Amino acid sequence: MSIVWANHAFTSKGWGSGPTALLARDTARRVGAYLRRLGPAAPVATAGDSDVDLLRARLDREQERLHELRATVAGLVATHRLLRDDGGPALPAETVARLSRMYDSELSRLERLLTAQDDGATPAETDLGEVIEPLVTSLVARGHAVRWDPMPAQVAAPRDHVAEIVHILLENAVRHGGGNAVSIEVRPDGQRVRIVVSDEGAGVDPRLARTLFERGRRRADSPGQGLGLHIARRLAQECDGRLVHESSTTGARFAVDLRQVSTCPALSA
Repeated sequence: MSIVWANHAFTSKGWGSGPTALLARDTARRVGAYLRRLGPAAPVATAGDSDVDLLRARLDREQERLHELRATVAGLVATHRLLRDDGGPALPAETVARLSRMYDSELSRLERLLTAQDDGATPAETDLGEVIEPLVTSLVARGHAVRWDPMPAQVAAPRDHVAEIVHILLENAVRHGGGNAVSIEVRPDGQRVRIVVSDEGAGVDPRLARTLFERGRRRADSPGQGLGLHIARRLAQECDGRLVHESSTTGARFAVDLRQVSTCPALSA
């Protein structure tokens, strides 16, 4: 993502002049400042092996952060356009409220990404419904069919991590689902909770199955960088969780399990 792209995303015509637009423009300036701080990569030809490894690790992590930044900015742009679309049918008040909550939450997450703030600063217990609902609402408002049966569940993981994992899995399902409905399910699994995201597309190429979560792995016709699933698995592992690809007769199916902290009877039955 270039600095020009980031600023254009926030300052293009139609953002308006209210408090939300001012906050968005301020965030755009922060995005640009962050990218400028990265600067050009330092030469490594004369560095020692350990220096090269450290630099490579840093560049890999910064690339992942840029991926998260780009995805978050794109989501904010799409949500803002939905909220300000005067030419389309009016959205129900409940949908507008949900999208507004998502917008505010994602702006806060973007701020934390830009300042490299440790996500441990956010609550370590997350209500899955509060994370999933706005993501599903955004997809539905954008014209995608999503099947989801809400179930109350609290997991021992930072909200930002859970939001990014679910966002990656849902966006992948929509992108590769062939225009069909995608599904997200929350299931009890002993002392853990499983979040299963599936689609009805072509499925995972068998040649990529074993290396699916490695950096840069993607289908030949994929427009992405092959970072999303790698990032999602890393975030799941940081939450003492696990992200796996499950075999399916139709489409692709991914499941992430996280430790349950809720005592809700529906999940402990």
